[in-house]
Amino acid sequence: IKDGNPTEFKDYESPCGPPMSFIRTDNRGFIIICHHGILRYDYSTGEIDDAGYDLSVLSGKASILQARLDREGNLYLGTAGNGLYVIKKGSISAEIVNSDNNDFDLTSSNINDIMEDKDGNLWVSCYKKGLFQMSQHKDLFESYTFEKQGHSIGSSVSSLAIGDDNSILCTVQNSGVYRFDEKGKVSPMPNTLPTANNIYRDKRGQYWLCSENKVNKYSPSTGTMQT
Repeated sequence: IKDGNPTEFKDYESPCGPPMSFIRTDNRGFIIICHHGILRYDYSTGEIDDAGYDLSVLSGKASILQARLDREGNLYLGTAGNGLYVIKKGSISAEIVNSDNNDFDLTSSNINDIMEDKDGNLWVSCYKKGLFQMSQHKDLFESYTFEKQGHSIGSSVSSLAIGDDNSILCTVQNSGVYRFDEKGKVSPMPNTLPTANNIYRDKRGQYWLCSENKVNKYSPSTGTMQT
């Protein structure tokens, strides 16, 4: 790519299904997280090969939907209906992430987004279940759900963004944007696109709401949007 324009095209075949995430692990290349495996692209050769991770614990039945490399170098994999897995730094083998919370079965969750906040905590969005927080400072999970707080969303959490005052903003398909405060209390945000499926906060702190055919600037403090 030169001046923002592609100068060359090259097709690659993925033996592991469609790519879902691209993660830079070092200066020599990056890994490609696919539905059924992990590939690696090498800058020096320009080729894609198996990354060498052992995913046997997934038994070939779990489709990977999302991945996140945390600041400690641990690679987390979110799957469709089979929960959260981690490949710890220095290891090549994936292992299931279990929860001590008896009210929330993380191992059967459909995970569609993973985010790490400024304190190193992981936030996991689970289809039709809500948010799950994994603290890096203690072996503890916390679940924040919509239904127990009187919100029947009827859909799924599709994306997350860090809010002010240790809050988390999330989009719920066909419902709008919701805010979880630092204590886990959920509240709907005003004047948002009900069709918004993605929320993003840029480096200037500006929020963006995206639907299938529209992008809006959004101010959570005033509830105003600009096209």
